[in-house]
Amino acid sequence: MSEWTDDFARVNVIYGGNGSGKSTLARVFAQMSGRDLTDLEVQLDESGPDRTTRRVIDRADSFWSRVRVFNKDFVSRNLLFDVEGRSDVLPLLVLGEPNVERDKRLAEINPRLEAIPGELSGAQKASTEATRAANKLATDTARTISQELQPAGGRYESRKYDARRLKEALLSIDPEADSRSDSEMAADLRVVQGQRMEPVGLIQPVRFDLRGLEEQVSEVLGQTITSTALDELVGDASAERWVQRGLQLHEHRDECLFCASPVTPERRRALEKHFDESFKRLQDRVSALDRSLESEHAAVAEPLTSAPDRGRLYSDLHENHDKGMRLQEEAIVEYQRRVVSLRSALAEKQASPFSVVRLSALPGRAELSFEQVNELLSQHNARSADYQKVVAAAARRVESGRLAAIADTYRESQKRAQTNSELAEMLQGEQERLEQERTSLNVTELDASPLAEELTRDVAGLLGRDELVFANQDGKYSIERHGEPATALSEGERTAISLLYFLCSLRDERTKDLDATVIIDDPVSSLDQEILVGASSHLWGALVGNGAKHQVLLLTHSFELFRMWSNQLDRLPPQLKKLCPYSIYELRARYKEVLDGSARRSPVLLSWTDKKLRTKLRSQYHYLFWRIADVLREEDSDGDLAKEMEATAVIPNAARQMLEAFLAFKYPSKLGDFEGSMRRAFQDQSVSDPIRQRITRFVHRQSHNEEANIDRPVGIGESVTVLRSVFELIEAVDADHFNEMCAALELSPSVVLSRAPVPAGQN
Repeated sequence: MSEWTDDFARVNVIYGGNGSGKSTLARVFAQMSGRDLTDLEVQLDESGPDRTTRRVIDRADSFWSRVRVFNKDFVSRNLLFDVEGRSDVLPLLVLGEPNVERDKRLAEINPRLEAIPGELSGAQKASTEATRAANKLATDTARTISQELQPAGGRYESRKYDARRLKEALLSIDPEADSRSDSEMAADLRVVQGQRMEPVGLIQPVRFDLRGLEEQVSEVLGQTITSTALDELVGDASAERWVQRGLQLHEHRDECLFCASPVTPERRRALEKHFDESFKRLQDRVSALDRSLESEHAAVAEPLTSAPDRGRLYSDLHENHDKGMRLQEEAIVEYQRRVVSLRSALAEKQASPFSVVRLSALPGRAELSFEQVNELLSQHNARSADYQKVVAAAARRVESGRLAAIADTYRESQKRAQTNSELAEMLQGEQERLEQERTSLNVTELDASPLAEELTRDVAGLLGRDELVFANQDGKYSIERHGEPATALSEGERTAISLLYFLCSLRDERTKDLDATVIIDDPVSSLDQEILVGASSHLWGALVGNGAKHQVLLLTHSFELFRMWSNQLDRLPPQLKKLCPYSIYELRARYKEVLDGSARRSPVLLSWTDKKLRTKLRSQYHYLFWRIADVLREEDSDGDLAKEMEATAVIPNAARQMLEAFLAFKYPSKLGDFEGSMRRAFQDQSVSDPIRQRITRFVHRQSHNEEANIDRPVGIGESVTVLRSVFELIEAVDADHFNEMCAALELSPSVVLSRAPVPAGQN
């Protein structure tokens, strides 16, 4: 055996286990030759009839139009079983990629067309309801605005302001910025709905201030008289006033009018000193200040008496006018309280002119302004002066407030209506396209090949039984079994039908005159052993034995199919071998160490050039025995990362299969009971404990419900040791069998059984 370096021959048989890459190779060719988009880039050399070679580097190259691939993807694209899932009628089979695609597409179109009317109706109804809601909101709001703002005239006149105007105005509305409170709206409405009123006069004077008088009063209260006071009068204000008045009455009398006593010159001089000019001046000043305060007390109440009545003002100003007047009245009372307090202090000074009077903290307020009332009156006057502009501005604010209140709801309804309208439009378009597509598909002429009679004959020949009968029904094929609907076709039956259709497709108008490259990936699986011989015969007859010139690449993981074709090719007559050159390969997953020390899987195609070796490998058991031994045949394999990785890949499948085959032969009563067979083998005392432990651990790790578990591979360090232990077990249980197998395969028992050091902890 050597690594493949030559070109593919006309017929090529390639054996590969699971994970070797054969299905990937077939899929690459299928994608490159298919119609679907792919990112794959493949380069290959094509040899022409004149033995010249050219490089194929472009997917558009004519080479790919001559490639035909049979794999699982082909089956799913070209064969459709039990069309539309119907089980109450004859099972139907659609053949051919265009027909399969047609029926699959119809199976998608029909339920979609049934669903669209409901979705369309729902979308149209939702759009209509949303539009109706938006229009009703616009109409109702426009009617409200028209009724409220009609007195403003202009665009708000009767029947001028409608839903159309409202929708136009809504375009510029900001719901947050243009929103208005209820009180603000009510105030503006009063402006709009009121009548023009005449201007009113402002309050005069506007301001009052006591601080100047307070300073004068404070100064007078602190003054004292410099005259000679009479002790009997000091502190007695009433007596002092009485005596002062009496002095004026007795200015030219010498006798008292009250008591008739004489008024002596001495008494007169004493009284004159008591009531000298300083006393008179103080008293006069106190009296003058008191009169000023009295006048202030009266004057501060006068302005309100001239204020216009609320009825002369615009109604929306009434509330603020009343409030302002109440505040002004309260302020006047406080102002007058302060005036009264100052007059009381003066009265006290007048009674005690010879004493200092202290001015305590004064109540009330020292100043007063009527500006707030005048400001309100000025608003009234400004409105009267430019009434129409004020009304128009208030009307615009009311309109904006009404629009802001409905803007979000209106726009949401409009958006919902638009969304559903677009959905309805899309659904209508989809419905029209699907109906047109369905009409086009229904009138497409179906491929009538292969004929029902040919299917019936060939399936019977392939399966070895004639129970399945095909009949053509409008381009589809009904299948009967013993005259009854053939339901639940087995995997083998489906594979047989699929394979036959593929072989028939090689005879169609597009292929019959071509020298195509035919790639067949696993025409039989582990479930299809019943059709192995029949499938092999049909493949051979269609691709080799009938004079076909197609290049063939048969990829299989079935060693039995691989062996059958290898034997048939080797037994071809010499003359036919010249017309049909062939090659036999094995595809393996090799592991190569990369720069970081890890191992990477790399598929390798090995050419089975040794015909003698092919003859020796008479069964899969022979192959497995030889394959595992081949991994161990080099003495330096231990410690080699790439070789240990390859051994690790072999253990889960090949070693398990070889053990199953050996134990089934050795203990036929335990056939199907792998662990039971292992227990029988371990009862043989010739099996050493290290072998027993390693194999037991391998069985437990790799087995589950009697099936190999390849998801838990043996560690790299243990792999080679376990492989050797498998051979040691066979040799311990049946040494003669082991030695004869080694002799038949020309293997050295000493090399196969050489012991590698057992890693610590593995015993």
